[in-house]
Amino acid sequence: MIMAFAFYLGECSNNYAEIQAIKIGLKWCLDNGFRNLIIESDSLLTIHMINGNISTSWLLKYEIKKIQAMNAEGHIQFNHIFREGNSTADFLANLAEFKKYNSFFTTAINLPMQIISTLKNEKKRGPNFRIRVRKNTFIFDPG
Repeated sequence: MIMAFAFYLGECSNNYAEIQAIKIGLKWCLDNGFRNLIIESDSLLTIHMINGNISTSWLLKYEIKKIQAMNAEGHIQFNHIFREGNSTADFLANLAEFKKYNSFFTTAINLPMQIISTLKNEKKRGPNFRIRVRKNTFIFDPG
């Protein structure tokens, strides 16, 4: 792990939150000399917007143009990843929403324990299962 962050955005749409997370992370990477990047998001819509495959509202378009401008500063790929492969980022987003403050982590040891375990699992490329309960029915969705 090089850096992780939890950033509280307040009330906003999920698409705006995804775009802001990409923009914040991308800016940190570029500011710290990382130029060869692969950005993964579990929002296929966001990836399509950034890659210019679909158009969007003016508010999102303004933020996406900022990301696209940063793209010129390095070799950056924007890829879709399934939700199960993005559990560390989801935990960090939930941490920010719950605690309502911003945190940057530059060492794994400072991460909350839940997040450390998901990070270790992702590093080993271990399976990540989504388990849900819906109206008294147990659902096991291996992705």
